[in-house]
Amino acid sequence: MFIVLEGIDGCGKSTQIINLADFFFHQDKYNHIVVTREPYRRREIREILKTNEMPNEKKDQLVYLFVEDRKEHFKEVIIPSLNRGHIVLCDRYKYSTICYQSAQGFSLERLLDMHRFMPVPDLVFVFDVNVETALKRVSYDYSRKKESKFEQKNFLEVVRRNYLSLNELFPDENIILIDGNESERVVFEKIKKAIQKI
Repeated sequence: MFIVLEGIDGCGKSTQIINLADFFFHQDKYNHIVVTREPYRRREIREILKTNEMPNEKKDQLVYLFVEDRKEHFKEVIIPSLNRGHIVLCDRYKYSTICYQSAQGFSLERLLDMHRFMPVPDLVFVFDVNVETALKRVSYDYSRKKESKFEQKNFLEVVRRNYLSLNELFPDENIILIDGNESERVVFEKIKKAIQKI
């Protein structure tokens, strides 16, 4: 099973991916869980995100880097793990590139075309939180040494709207929208119910 967790920075997905891994681990002793994230290997992506430039800059370079990084991620981690029967939990996937880079001004049609033949997850959780809450959560995270150029209110409002439109963009994919403004426990209960349905 290939499960993706998505949303704007501060939506709670990184916390819930840990909860989900623990849930699967204790469900069955034969479950093997691989927890991974994107960007996968390319350090230049993170360096660009940490600069003080405006959010709409370097969009072309970022799209190229994200797509190439994603191809490596699938080849080296995701596909081999799925072939071994493992459960793969991924923090961000193609939806992040589509939502963030289209907010930067990159062509949505081109973004969709660049991801057209990439494997589709079995399940995608999108955690929706209001931007004020997300930014407040991020400000409490002392592990973040420098603010990402994407952590700006007006920009994140556009990204959030893009996430809310994913079901329209991908009507054949199993994308579940979850209210991330609620408590960690309540959010995880909703995740478990969705998992148990499939």
